[in-house]
Amino acid sequence: MDRLLQQMLEGVIAPQDLMRVRQALLESEEARQHYLDLVELHNMLDQGCGQPVAQNFALAKRSPAAARGRSGWMRGVVAAAAVVVLSFVWIFVFGGGDGRESADEQGIVLRQAPGTEIRIIGESGRRSDVMRVGSRLEVNAGSVELQFPNGVSGVLAAPAVLDVKSLGRVDLLKGSGRFRVEEAGEGFVVRTDSLEAVDLGTEFGVAAPFDRFHEVHVFEGEVVARAVGEDDDQLLRAGDGCRLTKDGGFEPIPARAAAFLKQLPASLPYLHWSFDRVEDGGFAAGGTAANVDLAHAVPREKEASGLMVDGVRGRAVEIKGFNEELVTEHPGIGERQARTIACWLRIDRLPESRLARQTIVGWGDRGRGFRNLERWQVALTRGEGDAAELCIIGAGEHRGTTALEVGRWYHVAVVWDRTARVLRAYIDGEHEPLLHEGEDEAPFTYTGSDASPLVIGATMDPDNVWFAPLRGAMDELFVIEGALDQQAIQRLKETNLVDPE
Repeated sequence: MDRLLQQMLEGVIAPQDLMRVRQALLESEEARQHYLDLVELHNMLDQGCGQPVAQNFALAKRSPAAARGRSGWMRGVVAAAAVVVLSFVWIFVFGGGDGRESADEQGIVLRQAPGTEIRIIGESGRRSDVMRVGSRLEVNAGSVELQFPNGVSGVLAAPAVLDVKSLGRVDLLKGSGRFRVEEAGEGFVVRTDSLEAVDLGTEFGVAAPFDRFHEVHVFEGEVVARAVGEDDDQLLRAGDGCRLTKDGGFEPIPARAAAFLKQLPASLPYLHWSFDRVEDGGFAAGGTAANVDLAHAVPREKEASGLMVDGVRGRAVEIKGFNEELVTEHPGIGERQARTIACWLRIDRLPESRLARQTIVGWGDRGRGFRNLERWQVALTRGEGDAAELCIIGAGEHRGTTALEVGRWYHVAVVWDRTARVLRAYIDGEHEPLLHEGEDEAPFTYTGSDASPLVIGATMDPDNVWFAPLRGAMDELFVIEGALDQQAIQRLKETNLVDPE
């Protein structure tokens, strides 16, 4: 920090370093006092030379080359400018239009998408109805838009936890957020437990998943990224991104706008596969969720066009074997987040036994246990006689009670309700009683880089002989980031729309 302060007093500091100094002054009383001491020392030296001290100085407009060509008395000019900068910081922290008092009076405006579940915790540790500096925001389902008094705005997608440290800094403890910073908020910082992104007037996204390395994506302007506790800065421009590595460095990645919500959706975020047409060798996903581009479903080996059959609504996909299974790059829904999976399903061939599972949709840990809480799998298993039963792995092991016959279309829906802490299932819009030993267990679905991505009708672990591809057809598949109730499930079945009301 001494080096950066000296560069600022010399007038040769880089813009990203200036933002770093400003942030340090905002957060540390010790840094502010040290800064004042240096300014006083420089002024004393320059005044001792009999040179005047200017009252106005535009630091941002001064080029480093010009600064290096100035004589010693100009350092006093820069020192005076430093006092001006410090005065701005003092007002920002302790009062005035952008200060903590202003934030407490105005609050931070929140808007929620339909179906969103949030919790605000105030500085006292108690629940609150108002978001202010010092508050924590937990987004358990859906998505939230934040509007700060200083012109900073952001959109968070569940699951996310955000601490507002000041109007100039937030800590993203978990989740992903896209932020836009207007001129008044320049220097805004988003910090995770492993990296921080310092805005230089821009629009950018920060991803802090619990089971993957954290990332920064820049869509407009510039951002400085650095690992927490490190001095090595990474300057990112529009189109650039970076991912933290296990050794504390960064690897470059392209910025992906699709990884973040830019605005609030009109419903819970969701993915939808209609299977009505083939694009780029597979079945494209639609919907309002982030990472929809990663949900493109491609057969392992077969031509996608050869898998299309008549469905309930237009065309459907038919899977007969391993080579026809559909795989994506989408990580699925992680942790304990609420979720709804719904589709039309036709069984063409029964599972071999009650131990065998034909996957409808699955993702997460590849472990084979029936009570694996890190794996999410909606599947079919053999029932009594010539019928199949629903089998759900991820919140304990649950089995359905309805005999699903070969050759008939069923509308199947499975819901994990985080708030009620219960797993529900529906067949043709009617509640499906589930068999399960003991109470429902909360899933903690693993979505790390070594987990199975979201697969459709596919074997999650090809080495396990008890896992088999779906032998049947599927139409209008939805993966929804939230818990639909029975009425919403029935509307989805009838209208093919998520929360149309």
